[in-house]
Amino acid sequence: RYIDQMVDALPILLISYMLMFLVMHLYTRIWRYAGMREVLAVFVATTIGTGIFYSSMFVFGKSLPRSIYFITWFLTTGTVGMGRMLLHYVALHYSNGDDGESGQVNTLIIGAGDAGATIAREIERYHKRSRRIIGFVDDDMFKHNRLMNGFRILGNREDIPMLVARYKVEEIIIAMPSVKRDVIREIMEICSPLKCKINTLPGMYQLLDDEVLVSHLHPISIEDLLERDEIHLDTSKVEPYLKDKVVLVTGAGGSIGSEICRQVLRVRPKKLLLLG
Repeated sequence: RYIDQMVDALPILLISYMLMFLVMHLYTRIWRYAGMREVLAVFVATTIGTGIFYSSMFVFGKSLPRSIYFITWFLTTGTVGMGRMLLHYVALHYSNGDDGESGQVNTLIIGAGDAGATIAREIERYHKRSRRIIGFVDDDMFKHNRLMNGFRILGNREDIPMLVARYKVEEIIIAMPSVKRDVIREIMEICSPLKCKINTLPGMYQLLDDEVLVSHLHPISIEDLLERDEIHLDTSKVEPYLKDKVVLVTGAGGSIGSEICRQVLRVRPKKLLLLG
């Protein structure tokens, strides 16, 4: 009996879901870059689609057990959601050219905080062909042996030489933009004897909009090790003089000049001219 009713209701079911999939743009999204927003879109589309299906059945004088509507919603959400996320992971896998691990640099990330998580996520998404993340190192013992972004926090800074030898690490990323320079110096004392490329991030005050990207990584320099007080600029007083204005900075090639340029960019000038 219910099978015949479901066959009769199938056109209404398909139209209800297809309508919501069109409204929520599920057919036009690029699933390689899928995230929580896309998962939410699938949930909303199937939930409202089920509501439209139920209402349409009521309007047309047809009836089905309420459990059928719940089962339909559950199966549709699971099938569509899992299918789209499968496309997401397949696209990531093949777009990064993972036909082997040749050419990948074994990378150890120091710092299992927000910056480390962001760097790991971006490497996995956009730089997987060139880097292979081994795991994280962090001095917080409560994080040890836990997973972050699918990678294990392997130990503290004292374990770095052992981890480098065990996993044949070729690159160390210091993802700790907010720590004091003496901490960086202590880490460098451990890492310097190792035959690894060492990259770090600028200080958090040097990052525009506090955004952390792989492109911000640079080989560690003497300036990264020198203790320098963070500059706090009162932008409310400076902004009226610089916003939407053409600004020329002389000596922009130096460390002080480059920092001035970063601070000026925060107040959105019309044009920033750099003179080395």
